[in-house]
Amino acid sequence: MPCENNVIKIKSGSDVVLAMIYKDDAGIPISLVGYEIFMDFNNPKTGERLVGTWIDNGITITEVAGDATTTGTYTVNPGNSKFWPLGEMPVDILYRYGGLIGTAQHTEDFILDFIKGHTQEPIDDVFTPS
Repeated sequence: MPCENNVIKIKSGSDVVLAMIYKDDAGIPISLVGYEIFMDFNNPKTGERLVGTWIDNGITITEVAGDATTTGTYTVNPGNSKFWPLGEMPVDILYRYGGLIGTAQHTEDFILDFIKGHTQEPIDDVFTPS
C-alpha cells in the first residue's frame, strides 16, 4: 500500500499487512540485526489497544543476510480489521537496539485511515452469485 502524506487508506474487513523498510534520516536502509521492533494499534476513540505486535508476533523481518536489496525490510501483520473502528488511527513504530537496556527510538506518527469496504463476506455458508 502506498503511503501518501503519511496516510495509508485501508478498507474495513481487510487484512492489515504493511511492508516496511527501516531507514536513516538520509533514506539509507539500516540493518535490523540486533533490533527489536514494536507496533501497537489503538482504538483512536477510546485509546484501547486493539493489537500489539513485535518480532515473531505479527512482525516478520524479511531482511536476508548478504542481500543488500533487503536491508532493513520487514512486514507488520496485526490481522484483520473487520471489527476495528472506521476513521483515522495514528500509529508509530518503536525500534530498540541492544535489548532491554539498549537505545529505543519512536518513528514519527503516520495515519491508518480505515474506510468502509463495499464488498462484504457473505453471512451464509454458501454464496450464490446472481
